[in-house]
Amino acid sequence: MKNSEIQRIALSTYFFLSGLCFASWASRIPTIKLFFKLNDAQLGSILIVMPLAALVGTFASGWLVSKFNTKGPLLVSFVFFAFALIGISLVRTTFLLIWMLALFSIAMRVLNIAMNAQSIALQGQFEKKIIGALHGVWSFGGVVGVLFSTLMVKNTVSIQNHFIIISVITLIGSMLAYKFSL
Repeated sequence: MKNSEIQRIALSTYFFLSGLCFASWASRIPTIKLFFKLNDAQLGSILIVMPLAALVGTFASGWLVSKFNTKGPLLVSFVFFAFALIGISLVRTTFLLIWMLALFSIAMRVLNIAMNAQSIALQGQFEKKIIGALHGVWSFGGVVGVLFSTLMVKNTVSIQNHFIIISVITLIGSMLAYKFSL
């Protein structure tokens, strides 16, 4: 197998894990809403932190990628992404929930920019376009995340155990893919 194909598999792993984590989080919003006894307006007010934090992540990712390239920030952001997901499930106050959502969103922005920068660099090694396929892998990760979340909810698995399982998968997968990244 060519080195470029191995790098594509590694990058596909990152895209898949990103979709898996995001869908796992999003599918458990009703659980979080119920736990914190939030009405729709309160939930919306809390969720606004995500796009605001993503702006911070955009600036941070630009600096990180220019200073450290994409490989290091990609792995570190996945570690923070996974731990923030666990944190979201463990917090007991809305104040801490907001901080965990901000960390989750910042990490997601950094990993998205690092993944996409790698996909652009890797594209040069292929004749056919691969970026659309990589984004398709993200969507497939999202579908798997929703299906797995449905299974977790159906079997009354706690959000903590659910997010720990997803985070462990993410940490292992991202560390394995790191070795083969650009």
